[in-house]
Amino acid sequence: MYHDLYQETSRQMKNHAWEEVEIALPDGTLEEKKDWRLYWNRGWSRFHLDRQEEALADMLGALKHTQESKDRATCLTFAGIVGLALGRYEASVNYFMQSLSLEDRAMTRKHLALAYQEQGATEAAERIHQAGLKKYPKDRERLAAYGDFLLDQGRIEEALEIQGQLKGKS
Repeated sequence: MYHDLYQETSRQMKNHAWEEVEIALPDGTLEEKKDWRLYWNRGWSRFHLDRQEEALADMLGALKHTQESKDRATCLTFAGIVGLALGRYEASVNYFMQSLSLEDRAMTRKHLALAYQEQGATEAAERIHQAGLKKYPKDRERLAAYGDFLLDQGRIEEALEIQGQLKGKS
C-alpha cells in the first residue's frame, strides 16, 4: 500500500494535481509511514499551492525522517527554496550550506547565490557560482546559472561569453 501511495502521489505531482497530493497525504498517514519522500511530496505540493509555512514544515519533517546524505541534501535544498519564497534569507543560506556540505549540487548553489543576491551580497553570490564551476567546469547547469547571474548584474559581454560556451558544448 505504501509504495502505491508514493507512486500515486508522485504521478499526481507530475500532473500538477497539488490538491490531490495533499488530500492523499494527511498528517496521520505521514506520521504512520515516517517516509521522507511522502513529506517531501506534500511539502512541494503545498509550495505550489502557495502555502509556504506548511511547505517548510513538511520539508523539515522530511529531513527528520531520512539519514542518507543525498536525501538529506535534497530536503535541505528544498527547505532553503521554500525559505527563499518566505523571504527568510539567512535561514535559507543555512539550509543551502548544510546541503552543500552533504552533496554539491548545481541547483543548491544556484539558489544559495540567489539568497545572497536578495540580501545585496552579489560578491558572495558570484563566489558561490565560481566555486561550483571550479569543481565542475563542464557542468552546463552551473554554467547557465552563472550566465544568468551575470545578466542579472548587467554584465552582458561576460554573459554572452558564457552563452557561447554553452552553445559550444551542445
